[in-house]
Amino acid sequence: MRAPTPAAPGPAAGLTDADVLDPRQRMARWAFALATALACAGLAAAAALVPAPPGAIPMVAITCVAMPMLAGWQLPRAAPARHRRELRAAVAQLRRELDALPEVPHPLDR
Repeated sequence: MRAPTPAAPGPAAGLTDADVLDPRQRMARWAFALATALACAGLAAAAALVPAPPGAIPMVAITCVAMPMLAGWQLPRAAPARHRRELRAAVAQLRRELDALPEVPHPLDR
């Protein structure tokens, strides 16, 4: 039987218990990001429909782009945390099954 190989870096690499969120926290992060995006869309629409002062337009543009980006910063870790945990368990199971297989020489190796 061959020696176990170290885990290859992948989606589950570097996952800590702090990254695993309960469903309520995950839903709160998604709701906050959605509310921020809707508020910024409303701000942009208001600035476009109501003549905004020329000095305020760059600030509105920066705000409407930056705020949803900042709100969405935490979403990649919020969504797939459970999937990463399941993936890590599936990879561990696959490695155990592969380690249990007998080693045979390659038929073309002479």
